[in-house]
Amino acid sequence: MRRSAPSSGFVNVAQPPYAGATPPSALATSEIGYFRLHGRDPRYWKREFAGARNGAPADNYLYSPAELDPWVDRIRHVRVFTRNTFVILANPAAGKSVVNGLQLANLLNAGDGVPHQAVA
Repeated sequence: MRRSAPSSGFVNVAQPPYAGATPPSALATSEIGYFRLHGRDPRYWKREFAGARNGAPADNYLYSPAELDPWVDRIRHVRVFTRNTFVILANPAAGKSVVNGLQLANLLNAGDGVPHQAVA
């Protein structure tokens, strides 16, 4: 019997808080939890949606540990209900996704005894 590949389901997205943006969430609609953290610089989003780059690097945002904290709670919540949970840090300019990935892995490892892996 052939099994179909699991669906990623709902994508929980981090983006700047302005009118029309999807609010932060911790939802799982399949066996795979999925998060995308794009940064919170509204200037980038306005450029991206307008199609104008003006030479500015895309996704040039470094989350602070305080900004990552609420995402740790959301990721832990979704992880309880899913077989696998993936977090994509879509802020690669100047290696910021690597820095934030290591910070996030460290925050997720704190106190819960469950090992987590950061992949750049």
